[in-house]
Amino acid sequence: LCVKALPPLDREIEEDVVHELGNVVEGVTRVKYQPKGWVEVEFSTHRLAALARRQLVPGNVVLFESVEIKQVDWADPEGDSVGQDSQRKVISVRNLPSSTNHLRLGDLFNNLTGGQVSGVVRSGNMVLVTFCTQEGAKFAMDRSFNLVMDGNRLE
Repeated sequence: LCVKALPPLDREIEEDVVHELGNVVEGVTRVKYQPKGWVEVEFSTHRLAALARRQLVPGNVVLFESVEIKQVDWADPEGDSVGQDSQRKVISVRNLPSSTNHLRLGDLFNNLTGGQVSGVVRSGNMVLVTFCTQEGAKFAMDRSFNLVMDGNRLE
């Protein structure tokens, strides 16, 4: 399985992630960090991976008391395109002031892209903006340099 978490699991030691996931689901044997914040999780059997996917998909799992699982996809057995389709439709925006409603950011990107935003999720000062198409996400990335919201430059 491939897991997308907020904030990204990029500072934790892989063994710690295996242990933490093992507290929530059964059969985790190894994790491998992937580009753009994805973590590939290997299971001892396909059956345990399928059971884990059902447990993790609802998004109500918190790891390390602060990391929320936001997305779970099947990993590509070839290994190189893990979560690629989802990644290309989602952009991460940092430095949004905590006092700012994240839906305003969704409205801003909707205006930039002509209504391409399909979802907005916030965790701390990071916001994930999901677009209807890969082209919408790319267009938003191309047009969003130097955006400022409530005094903060968005990253």
